Amino acid sequence: MPTESDDQVVDVRAPSPLARFVAWLGPARGYTLTRWLILRLLAFVYVFAFLGILMQGLPLLGSHGLTPAAQYVTWLHQQGDTFWDTPSLFMLDPSDTAIIGWAVVGLVLSLCMLAGYANLPSVLALWFLYGSYERVG
Repeated sequence: MPTESDDQVVDVRAPSPLARFVAWLGPARGYTLTRWLILRLLAFVYVFAFLGILMQGLPLLGSHGLTPAAQYVTWLHQQGDTFWDTPSLFMLDPSDTAIIGWAVVGLVLSLCMLAGYANLPSVLALWFLYGSYERVG
């Protein structure tokens, strides 16, 4: 009487070198350590990016700076651009206080991310904050 195991065909071929290497590596592992490391390194970069803005923000983008953000935002408003055309926090308020204030917020968020409090909303907030400076700079 044939059984179910007799219906299965056994592969008697020798495994390829790639198959032996994959078997040697073992089952797939999680990416927990990789995710942790990438988020911490990204936070490290953001810390120094916002420190740079704190040190050089006003001389570059301030009201008496090299390329004043307030004049650029005024020109954008005269052209008819809105927040949706140039998504930047400085389209709402391009003052010197806002330049420093948002840099402090970004620095605090990036330090929290460096300490391990990284989740999607904080990463997106950092991305948007830093992008706001790039759009008016």
